[in-house]
Amino acid sequence: MDLPVDALRLVEKKMKEGKMVASVATDSNSYWFSGHFPDNPILPGIAQLKMVVDLISNSCEGELCLTSLARVKFRKIVRPGEVLDIHVTPGNKKDQYIFTITSGDQDVCSGWMFFTLNETKNVKEHIHEQRH
Repeated sequence: MDLPVDALRLVEKKMKEGKMVASVATDSNSYWFSGHFPDNPILPGIAQLKMVVDLISNSCEGELCLTSLARVKFRKIVRPGEVLDIHVTPGNKKDQYIFTITSGDQDVCSGWMFFTLNETKNVKEHIHEQRH
């Protein structure tokens, strides 16, 4: 399971009424905190987005490929030791997901993600099966 990235520890993950929910504890030993910033560590936005991608990818059938982001907003700085709650719901369009990350009662990050099914893997598997 890819969720979470590096030393961001998955506390809980569940599916509920078509929604995906996960809680992740941020660990100060994570390399995500090492360069951002040396004396004032914060979790980079790309790490937050990676957690959402991993949650969606691990909760869906097939191998998904992120194609675009929309309306992404970063609202709160995340420090080591914080627990983040990730909420994902399917959007109105196929392969669209709306996500929110919170810490306590504060919004951390939100936006939309769009995916396609990664056909490359299926083609490679088909070729491999044909050879054997």
